Amino acid sequence: MTIHEQSAEARVGMTLKDFLEAQEAQPFELLDGERMDKMPNVFGHTWYVRLLDSFALQHKLGEVFPESTYVQLADPDWVRGSRIPDLVFYVQERITAFRPEHPNWRRRPLSIAPDLTVEVVWLTERASDVTKK
Repeated sequence: MTIHEQSAEARVGMTLKDFLEAQEAQPFELLDGERMDKMPNVFGHTWYVRLLDSFALQHKLGEVFPESTYVQLADPDWVRGSRIPDLVFYVQERITAFRPEHPNWRRRPLSIAPDLTVEVVWLTERASDVTKK
């Protein structure tokens, strides 16, 4: 075993390449090293996205995205964690600045935390599961 392999084993997460390949097969969130499959949303989620996106666009505040993956990178090629909230909002200046800094932004998850995240919680969800997310 090489030093690189040893250090990679001790790290929580996975390479960006492995993350992107796994996301294609089944979207998931990576929370404290644990993979949690993302289930399909219901129409209510989409309604909230449309409502907030219309407001943000009308007032030129920024952009709203539904179920958009954003990652926490330990370095440019190592995903430490990821989230897929029901919706995310980015202030216009931040999302506009991100795009030129990452020319392949359309082919990878965002690596900046949103200015606002919304997770729609249902009465049937356990508080411990919501807290963990």
